[in-house]
Order: sequence, then structure tokens, then C-alpha cells
Amino acid sequence: GGLIASARARAAGNSAGGDVRSLNTLAVAVDPSHRRHGLGTLLMHATERYALENGFARVHLSVEADNDAARAFYERLGYAYMIENDAWNGRMYKMLHPCGTAADA
Repeated sequence: GGLIASARARAAGNSAGGDVRSLNTLAVAVDPSHRRHGLGTLLMHATERYALENGFARVHLSVEADNDAARAFYERLGYAYMIENDAWNGRMYKMLHPCGTAADA
């Protein structure tokens, strides 16, 4: 067997807008033959846990506008669309509570 799932993130400071420390999720990938088994959700929960443990209050990421499956996946996990100047810029975010649950966006 090889690698079936991975995630990468980097500290982004306040670059996602406002004065909230935000962790930028660079990539989440699950091998197509292993999708729909909860691996993506596990990766995102681990990313969110890492963010909280390292003082970040938000996780953000970019999604292609035509990637309906990815957008629906992140919506199910509580991610919201970042709207700037009345337009969606391809980014989504989730505010985190110290207990690990989503905050009201």
C-alpha cells in the first residue's frame, strides 16, 4: 500500500482578514479509491485540532468554484464562504472554539 490521504497547512497569521490568527490549509487529498470513508473528515479534524493547539482561532482554505464536491464537503464540516466586496473569492473558513467545535461565523 501507498499513501492514501494527506493534508498540508501553514501558519498564515492574520492574512485571511481581520485580526484573527488563521491557519491556511494548503491541500487535502484522499486517494479516489478510499474516498467516502471518513478520511477527509479525519484529516480536517486533525488540522483543526492542530490549529487550536497552536493558538489559531480560524482555519481557512481555497476551493475551485467548479469543485462542487469539495465545496459540499467543507460546508458539511461547518466551513463558510469568505465574501469580500460582495463576491466570493474562492476561500472558505471555519471559526474554532477552544473545545474544538465550530464557532458562529
